[in-house]
Amino acid sequence: MTRTVFFHIGSVKTGTTGLQKFCYENRDALLEQDVNYVQFQPPQLHLPRWANADYLMNQDFDPGVVVEAINASPQSKILISDEALMGRPQIWQHPVFRDMRRVVILYLRNSVELVASWASENSLPYNFRQVEHSTGRGVVSVDEGIGFCSMKYRGLLLQFLNAVQSDSDLGVVIRPFPPQLPDETLVENFFKILEVSETGIRDLVAMSGKDGANANVGSSRKYCDAAYLLSRLAYQYDIPHLYTKELVDTVYAQLQSGDSRKVIDTLSMPEKTFILNHLATTTSTLIEELQAPPMINEMPTVNRAAGNLYSSISSGEITQLFLEYFVRRLASRAKTKVPVPGR
Repeated sequence: MTRTVFFHIGSVKTGTTGLQKFCYENRDALLEQDVNYVQFQPPQLHLPRWANADYLMNQDFDPGVVVEAINASPQSKILISDEALMGRPQIWQHPVFRDMRRVVILYLRNSVELVASWASENSLPYNFRQVEHSTGRGVVSVDEGIGFCSMKYRGLLLQFLNAVQSDSDLGVVIRPFPPQLPDETLVENFFKILEVSETGIRDLVAMSGKDGANANVGSSRKYCDAAYLLSRLAYQYDIPHLYTKELVDTVYAQLQSGDSRKVIDTLSMPEKTFILNHLATTTSTLIEELQAPPMINEMPTVNRAAGNLYSSISSGEITQLFLEYFVRRLASRAKTKVPVPGR
C-alpha cells in the first residue's frame, strides 16, 4: 500500500488546536474515511494539547515505533499534527518518512493577527511555570510579546521556507486561516486537502458543529495585562509559589480599569506597521514562490468602533486587589481549625 503522510503544521496561533481536538475526539470517524490520526503516545490533555506529534519531538525517538504504528494502519492516509512541527523540519524530512508520499499542510493567518494572538497567549497564567510550549520565560507582557513574537515568527517562516526549497519531493499546501470561501469551515477545507470524499466531508462537517473548529481569538487585553502584572507582583512580594489562575481570575473580575477589547484592537498603527514590516520580506517570498495567501501581508481590518486609544490597568488598583486577595486567603486559613492529635 502506498501511504501518504500529511504533516499539518499549523502555523503557530492559527486556532488549529481546535482541529487537533476534533481529530482526536472523532478518530474513529476519520478511520472510516481512510485517515488515521495515529496516537504514537497519549496526548497531553492536561495542557490541554490534542496534537499527536509529541513523540516525534524527542530527538532520539525510535523510528521503529513510528514505522510499526504506520504499517499497522489499514488506512492509506496518516495524519500528524502539531504547531511545533513548523520549527522542526527535521521531523517531516526524517528518513523514516522518506519512502512515503509526504504533504505538508500549512495554514497561515494574517501576520498582525497572528502576532497579537501569540503575544496574548504568552501573557496567560499557565506560562508562569510552563517552559516547554511557550517562550520559556514565564508570563510575558503584550508589549514585550509583540517584539519577541515578531522576531520568532520570522525565524520560523524562514526555516520553513529554506526546508521546503531544499526538498523537491515534498508536497506543500498553503491555505489562509480562516478559510476565505463563504460558509466554508476549517474542517471542510482541511479534509478537502486530505482528499476525503465529498460524502465523507459532509459527515465530518456535521460532526464539527457550526463553527467547524475555526476559533482562536485570544484573550482580552485586560486579562493579559492582569495576568502579567500579577505575576510581577507575586515576585515583588516574594510569593511566586502562590501565583495561580484562580488569583488572576478573581482579581480580573474586580478590576474597574483596563482595556477589555481583543489585543489586536488595542494595538497602535505604529505597532501593527512594525509587525508587517518586520515580516514583509519573508511573507512576500512565501506569496511569490509558494502561492501563500496575500492576506498574510496586509493590514488587518480591526474593530473600528473600538478605535479609542489603549487604556492600561491602574497599578494602584491591581496592587490593592492583589493584597486584599491574600489578606482574605490568610484570614480563611486562620479560621480553619487544626485537629488536635488524640481528640
